[in-house]
Amino acid sequence: MQERLSIYGQKARLQGVRVSPHTFRHTFAKMYIMRGGDAFSLQAILGHSTLDMVRNYVNLWGSDLQKMHRQFSPVEYLLRD
Repeated sequence: MQERLSIYGQKARLQGVRVSPHTFRHTFAKMYIMRGGDAFSLQAILGHSTLDMVRNYVNLWGSDLQKMHRQFSPVEYLLRD
């Protein structure tokens, strides 16, 4: 699988990023959370026994947290009405 992904990455002219199954797994986890998925269902999807491992996969940056806060904050929701 790793070899195939490397070939696909070269064909797509991806540079400066690691193209691997592990990278796809991290990217999926982060995108899942950023689009409103919850950590508990992500834990089940990834097959982890604890949320500590899920936390390692997600690694949100400050700007990601701000975006999510604006999207899901009850206070922000009240201000929109």
